[in-house]
Amino acid sequence: MTYKTHIAFAGMIALYPLYEMQTHHLLSSSELPSVLGALALGAVAPDIDHTRSYISNKVPILPYILSFYTKHRGFTHSALGALVIALLLYLLHIFTHLKALPLSAFWFGYLLHIAGDALTLSGIKNFCCNKSLYLFPKFLRFKTGSPKELFFFTLFSTIAGYEYLLFFDQAHLPNLQHLLHKTLNTINSLL
Repeated sequence: MTYKTHIAFAGMIALYPLYEMQTHHLLSSSELPSVLGALALGAVAPDIDHTRSYISNKVPILPYILSFYTKHRGFTHSALGALVIALLLYLLHIFTHLKALPLSAFWFGYLLHIAGDALTLSGIKNFCCNKSLYLFPKFLRFKTGSPKELFFFTLFSTIAGYEYLLFFDQAHLPNLQHLLHKTLNTINSLL
């Protein structure tokens, strides 16, 4: 899965829980940008083990070091890898006093990256029990970079965008609903 699809997938899944957190005063409006940024960063972080990934281009030395020790979708895409990241984030919180919420959002994005890779034809080979993990039936799985992935990217982005407007930016929602209604009427008139 490409980095854009990973971010769209993570946003689609995480926006409703973030809204609920805001509703229950566990997340303020001022914290939302940093939490969304941490979520997006976590959603691309596991691909640090691939020397040509988006995140690897931003951190140029670490992927080459990791490639000596693990293959792509290896340790960074495993249950043990996710637990190690959780421990490192916890230690970072304890020793640097960084806020727990963005660190938790990073880890949630990390887990959603692994779940997203389980939607592809390759799946996740070593997440647990030496079995491949897939979250879609075979006919829905897609190859990274394929037109089918582009379809899912568009779907995930559209849902995430709608959720964002619905939950966090209701001032612009009526314009979107009017445009959507107008588009559907045009499509119906063509049929």
